[in-house]
Amino acid sequence: MLVVRAGTLTPSLSQWERGGGGEGEGCTVGDRRMLLALAKEGLPPSVMNHLQNEGLRVVLSTSPLEASALLVKQPPGAFYVGLAGLEAQGAEIVALARQHVSHCLVVAGLRPDQRAQVTRVLEAGADGWLLEPVVAEELLALLRRNWAREDLAERDARRSVGRQAVTQLARAVAHQVNNPLGTLSGWLQMLRSGPVNQASVRRAAESAEVELKRLAGVVETLLILSEQMSPRRKVADLTEVVRRALAGRAGEPLALTLTPGLPPVSADEELLEGALRELLDGEALTSARPLAVTTAANGRMVEVDVLLAGEGLKERGLEELLDPLRLFDEQGGEKALAFARAVGVIRVHGGEVSAQRELDGTPHLSVKLPVALA
Repeated sequence: MLVVRAGTLTPSLSQWERGGGGEGEGCTVGDRRMLLALAKEGLPPSVMNHLQNEGLRVVLSTSPLEASALLVKQPPGAFYVGLAGLEAQGAEIVALARQHVSHCLVVAGLRPDQRAQVTRVLEAGADGWLLEPVVAEELLALLRRNWAREDLAERDARRSVGRQAVTQLARAVAHQVNNPLGTLSGWLQMLRSGPVNQASVRRAAESAEVELKRLAGVVETLLILSEQMSPRRKVADLTEVVRRALAGRAGEPLALTLTPGLPPVSADEELLEGALRELLDGEALTSARPLAVTTAANGRMVEVDVLLAGEGLKERGLEELLDPLRLFDEQGGEKALAFARAVGVIRVHGGEVSAQRELDGTPHLSVKLPVALA
């Protein structure tokens, strides 16, 4: 029985036939430039040449163990399994590919006398099968057909998610705008209704000022979300910003490891402090339960790392932790908008927010910001 262990694999969009990078780039999950072929007797040179001329980078392996390791360490966009000589392991290798590289297209090659294995390999997760000896045009046609279907499904899914996101964002913004507009409208009607004393006018003006600030905050949030805002930057000590963001934090205290002597960042401290407070103490991480916060230098970036307990991530998965649509469903529009704004603030500062797991499965949230230029 084949057993392969590995850390988390991070999927990315496929690039083959989309103007992907050069040959020097590493392979990622779903990288359509790479075809891993497992064939104990190899593939004919004519087949290899034809596939390569069509833009595929072909990696040939004659060892099931080597191919299994490559599936995990160098995930391909497509995996061809020639079942000749692999009768006892063919379905198991197909299942391994499906388990570890979910975006990979898996094609089995069978001799005419192996037709009885078709059901097993399809049930194990193969996307299709071909009779051997393999014909390059048939393999390419099968891959392109499946990739075309994936592209169509991906476009439909993106359109659907985009419409849902726009609808929910519009509802959240409308709610935030409607309240101050209602207050302003009420004061305006009162002022128009007849003579008013000086005290009423003053109260109306004070209330209007508050509501206009709320409206300005909504506009600022929209500019941040569209990444059209330029923060008023100054040199800032990230350690102190983190301290202020966590001051008065609700719930159990966090273990803090604040590295002394961190290089400064260039930031609007008020915006950055609010964003970190939302990310470290807001609703987004409620299900993940932050345990500790560590700051560290990471090349030209300064990183705030948040260790998560992660009990609430076992079912939904780490990738949903940073999904605003999840917060729309679970916490409502205002909470989701506050979280999206926090992530947007980090981005307009040239930083990034990500979630990842260590090799032992421990989840982390990472906030990175560029070091201030000297």
